[in-house]
Amino acid sequence: MADLRSALEDAGLPGVRTLQVAGNVVSDHGDGPMTAYAQLVRRTVRRTFGHDLPVVVRSHQELLDAERRNPFVGT
Repeated sequence: MADLRSALEDAGLPGVRTLQVAGNVVSDHGDGPMTAYAQLVRRTVRRTFGHDLPVVVRSHQELLDAERRNPFVGT
């Protein structure tokens, strides 16, 4: 995960943190279009690691909403 974090920081993503070992990434990317960040992450992963993977970008609010709607919280 350190290699992924470094690659994304080198590509220009600010404040990169990696979560778990599944390739989840959190970044303080600002207010730019989320599609541009998804494309940047996808290109960087493909170029650095040789894997062309889909990338899903969610805002902080979207993550909070998903957590709020999780039917398994507290079980």
